[in-house]
Amino acid sequence: MNFGLEAKVGIFVIGCLMLIGAMSLRLVDYTFGSKEGIHVNAILDDAAGLTKDAAIIFSGVEVGTVEEIKLEHGKAVAMLIVEAKHELPANLNILVRSKGFLGEKYAELKLSGAEQIGVLKEGDILKESGEITDFDQLGN
Repeated sequence: MNFGLEAKVGIFVIGCLMLIGAMSLRLVDYTFGSKEGIHVNAILDDAAGLTKDAAIIFSGVEVGTVEEIKLEHGKAVAMLIVEAKHELPANLNILVRSKGFLGEKYAELKLSGAEQIGVLKEGDILKESGEITDFDQLGN
């Protein structure tokens, strides 16, 4: 079978588009439906830069993602999903941090005391901890 130039170019273009599509799916978390895990709310004074699907970090380990951020009674409320495989203590505070000078924002969970107390459960509410110095504040 002898293909003409147009057919060869068409096959090449289709192959390239399939390759680009496959590479795109490898770069993006493409889960469908609702995410599994423990749903927790966090009340923040300032959620600037924190976005949907931002990472939640505890002790340097990614333990979940931010599902949604909305405004309630003048405060930012972030709805978090913590993966069920992680058993986190209940006495946690939340901080909004950046991954570097120009980096993206993430939610960091820190113990509010010296010891771990209880276990984080569905529907728990986390409060923002005290002020911290972050890369964003260094420029001010």
